[in-house]
Amino acid sequence: MTSSGGPEVTIIDGSQAGPVAIFNSGETLSAILKGFTLQHGSGMGGSGDGGGIYIYNAAPTVTNNIISGNTAGWGGGIYIGFGAPAIRNNLITKNSATQGGGISIFGAGSDAEVTGNTISENLSYNGAGLSLWAAGRVLVKGNVIKNNSASSQGGGAFSVNSSQTSLVQNLVVNNKALAGGAVYSGSSYDSFINNTLVNNDSPQDASCYLDRSGCRPGARRGDQRAGDRQQ
Repeated sequence: MTSSGGPEVTIIDGSQAGPVAIFNSGETLSAILKGFTLQHGSGMGGSGDGGGIYIYNAAPTVTNNIISGNTAGWGGGIYIGFGAPAIRNNLITKNSATQGGGISIFGAGSDAEVTGNTISENLSYNGAGLSLWAAGRVLVKGNVIKNNSASSQGGGAFSVNSSQTSLVQNLVVNNKALAGGAVYSGSSYDSFINNTLVNNDSPQDASCYLDRSGCRPGARRGDQRAGDRQQ
C-alpha cells in the first residue's frame, strides 16, 4: 500500500484504539507500507505491543513513513516479534513505551533490517530509540538515532539476551540514559562497526555500556567515535 500524496498529507490516526497498522499473516517483503503518517496508536495484546505498527511472524517492507505519537508496552513506534521486515528510511519520532520507544525487536527468529531511518525524541524505560531482546540476527545500519531518552538503560539502543545485532555506520547523538547514553549491550554476539557516538549523556558510560569484557567506557558526557570496532 503506497500513498499518492506522501506522509505529510496522508495521515492514519489510530485514536488510541490499537496499533495503526498490523502485519501478522505471514506477509513478505512484497507487502509494502509507504508514504503515510501513522499516529496516535496504542499497543495490542497482554503486554500492549506495537503502538504505530505491529509486526509478528511477518516480513513486510515499511518505508518512507512518519511514525509519531504512538504508545505501547513494547515498541511505541514499531514492534517486531519473530519477523524479518525491512524498516527503511522512516522518521520514527516522539513515541513512548516501556521497552523500545521507537522500535522493539523480540524473538530469536527475527532477521530484521533497520536501515536509513531517523529515530528521534522517543521515550522508554529501556532502549528509547531501539530495543533488541533476544532479537536474532538484526542489521541496524545507516540510521540517525538522536535525542532519545531512557529512564534506565540504552538511550539510543539497548540489546540483551543473546541478540545478534550488527550496528553499522549509525550516528548516535544526544541520547540520555542512566547506563549507556548511546548504547547498552548485554550480549556478546553484538558487533559494532564504524558508528559515531556524539554528545550522549549518562552517569554510567555515556557512549557505550557493554555488560561484558572489551568495552572502552565513555565519559559521563561523551564524544566518542566507535570506528572499525567489532566486539
